[in-house]
Order: sequence, then structure tokens, then C-alpha cells
Amino acid sequence: MIKAIQHSHCGGIALRKEGDLLGDDSNKFVINVAKDRTYQNQNKLYSEAYLKWRTDEKNPYAFSFVHDTREHSYIAGEGFVKRNSSVAEHIALYKCLGLLGVIMLVMLIFDMINYLLCSFAFPNSGANMVYYSQRHDVQSDISVGFAALFSALSVLRYVAAIIIFKAVTKIPLKVAMPDTKVKTSQVCNSTVMMLLVMVIGKISGFVISNILSAVNLDSVYTYMFVSDNQYVQGISFLLNCLLLPILCEIFYRGFVLQTFRQFGDSYAILVSSIICGFSFYDLSYVGYAICCSAILGLFTIRTGSVNTAIVMHIVSTSCSYFITSMEIKNTFSAKIAELVVCTLITAAALVAYSRLNDVRSWSFNISSDPSEIPFGKKIRVMLSSNTIALWMVCSIILTILSARVMR
Repeated sequence: MIKAIQHSHCGGIALRKEGDLLGDDSNKFVINVAKDRTYQNQNKLYSEAYLKWRTDEKNPYAFSFVHDTREHSYIAGEGFVKRNSSVAEHIALYKCLGLLGVIMLVMLIFDMINYLLCSFAFPNSGANMVYYSQRHDVQSDISVGFAALFSALSVLRYVAAIIIFKAVTKIPLKVAMPDTKVKTSQVCNSTVMMLLVMVIGKISGFVISNILSAVNLDSVYTYMFVSDNQYVQGISFLLNCLLLPILCEIFYRGFVLQTFRQFGDSYAILVSSIICGFSFYDLSYVGYAICCSAILGLFTIRTGSVNTAIVMHIVSTSCSYFITSMEIKNTFSAKIAELVVCTLITAAALVAYSRLNDVRSWSFNISSDPSEIPFGKKIRVMLSSNTIALWMVCSIILTILSARVMR
């Protein structure tokens, strides 16, 4: 027997079997997307905080869908209509992408300010970049004041993004900054793998830079203030090897990656990697940045802690920084030292890779990736987001403006 128990908003009625009104074994008929979701390698506190955030009815940035399969909606003239969880996911995804696009535009404004500062106030400084054509002949000498101002704006760029993201989404810090305990050996193996990516990136960057030079385009060789002043050198190291890696991972592998995990771990890694990669505005660096971001995102999820990504980023960036510092001196001993370091990293990475594969249940694949929307459709939703599209266009424009002709 069927009874009408509730009117719908579309001129139809929701129907349920009369016997079900008694609530017999009702839970087994209820689909609760947020409650049913498990997050791999995360502790109980993380899962509970994520569930509470996702089930908040006032939160437009959370994908939550609850439906009793015994209920059916009837619309006059159309018949019975099945409630679809993919609609709820699409709405939440579009909201999250819209917010992310706005935040990336805010970050781009800070980048534009730094660009204008370098172009007009200090045209010969080179800012925080050493170009490919300058790798053995760096002429610029940065002042302490300029280095401090540039660094402050670079830090504020991330701080503003984190504050806005947190204030708007209200995502719990237990979710945005997961800190599951990780074995030291696992962190070491992850870091060595990241160093290998750094070595491969340096080689590919060299190749791409030579290809670009064929059409007389310069490319960024490294991010570093150049000066004989010890204070400037200290600011450069602090900014490039500590502050930016920490803030970068807190934002991209913390807030962005963890928020988008509700739409699937693979998609979350993709979004955070593309967004991070296209924020460097350099043709030779984009591909490397995307690959590094993907590796960082993978190990963040596989270890359950954003601290793993922070350590990986700091160590790999610092290693690259010191290798490049030696290269700039253009001495024979520096070249030998670089070759030795890269060889040792490669050997250590092979050992780390074999150990990771020997660990039971450890894999480079994402083992849990539930979603109501097909992966391809989620990519199309991303590309159709107005703010994301606007940010990408502005990013391309800034990349063109930042392009430099070889000397």
C-alpha cells in the first residue's frame, strides 16, 4: 500500500510505503553520501570534523546528500523522478571552484603589484628571478629594502588567500591541516622521491630553456635574490626555502586539496596541482610545478599529513637552491659537486622507491576515490567556472608580460 506523505516543490508528491512509516530498519535504506565516505589514511578526528562540516545545512561549499531510497517524488505530467546525488555534488563543486577562482585572482593581484614594482621602481633588479641567460653572468645587486618589500608582498599573497579561504568556507583546521602521525622512515622516503623529481625537473628545465632560446625567449632559471650583502642572502634563503614552501603547502595541499577531497582524491590532486602550477607565470616552469604539486598531493594523501608535503617541499627547494648557488659561481668544482649530488639523489631515490613498494598496502595509486560525477565531467565543470576561466586568462596575460627576450 502506498500513501502520500509530503508535497514537493514541483507540484508533485513524495510517496512511501505505509509499512515504512513505522521506521523498521530505516537506516539500511538511507543514502548518506557524507556519512558513508571514508578518507584513507586519516584519523577519527579528521573524519568527524569533515562530516560535521559537510552536513552543515548552511554550508554551500560542502557536498552532502541524504535520501531514503523508499521515497519517490512524483511530478504531475512527468511521473516519478529519481532524486540524484550528482546534482548536489555539481552544485557544491561549482561553488568551491568559484571561490577558488576568486582567491586566485586576489593572489594574482599581489603578483601584479610585485611585477609592477620590479618593472618600474627597480627595472634592473631582476626581482627574485635569475634568468636562463644570466645563469653564469648575474649582474643585478638587490638592496635590503627591496628584498624585504618583495618578500613581504610574496608572504602576504599566501596569508590573504588562506584567511579568505578559511573565513568563507569555515573548514575546520583539523581538516585543512591534517596531522596524522607518520613514520620517520616514510617521510624520509617521500622526501628522497621528491628530490629525484627535483633532479629530473632541473634536467627538463635545461632542455626546455634551450628550446625557448631557439626563438629568443628567456626563461626563469631559479628564484633567488642576487647580492653580496649577507642580509639580502639571508632574506632570499628565508623566503625561498622556508616561508614560501610552508605557506604554499598550507594553502594548496592543506586548504585546497582537503576541501576538494569531498569530490574524490584524484580530482583534488588535479585541481591543486593545476592551480599551483599556473601561478608561476613562466613557460619553462609550469610543467615542473604541476608535476611537483601532483607528487606532493599524492604523498599528502598517502601519509595523511600535510606536514609530509611541507618537509618534502622545504628539503627539495633548499637542495635545489644550494645547487643553483654553486652553478652561478660557474666553477669546475661546482659542476663536479652538482653531478655528485644529483647522482647520490638518484641512487637514494631508487632505494626509497623499492622500500615504498615493499611496505604492505602502500601504493602510488589512490585506493579510495568515490564520486557521483564522472571524472571528465568534473574537469568540464572546472573549465566552465567563470572565475577560474578569468583567472586562467589573467595568468596567461601575466605570463606573456613576464616573458623576456634573450640578451
